[in-house]
Amino acid sequence: MARLEGKVALVTGSARGIGAAIAERLAADGAAVAVNYSKSASQAEAVAERIRRIGAKAIVLKADVGERSQAKTLVEGTVNQFGHLDILVNNAAAIGFQPIERVDSGQLRRQLSVNVEGPIATVQAAAPFFPKEGGRHQHHIARSALPAPRQHGLRGDERSD
Repeated sequence: MARLEGKVALVTGSARGIGAAIAERLAADGAAVAVNYSKSASQAEAVAERIRRIGAKAIVLKADVGERSQAKTLVEGTVNQFGHLDILVNNAAAIGFQPIERVDSGQLRRQLSVNVEGPIATVQAAAPFFPKEGGRHQHHIARSALPAPRQHGLRGDERSD
């Protein structure tokens, strides 16, 4: 029996890169997985298809976690499809590697909304759905870290999703 059998995981920003690898590993360990994307629907579908090929359950949900209402809808969509939520991996990130003098306020606001507010919004939305043990919610939350963009072929104006 897989060690995560019966568990449900939501991985934000899981259409490619580290997020896709996390989603696929959770599925290989037996979890049903909600694959999230904000721009790359075809890539998210490909991740979900790879998960289904190994016999695990996967759904694809579009949401920009930098928007609080979309983060909430993402969590609710996961729970509506699978019935509960056990694991949340906050992987989505807005990245932009460029000289500091070229960073404008719009880019800064975008990075803060996705990288700081996004994980807070998804955790707040998810917390009520985590299973209770001993009368307390058991939280299973992780935050992935992004490597240097060249390692994944990202340009400075791209973001993980």
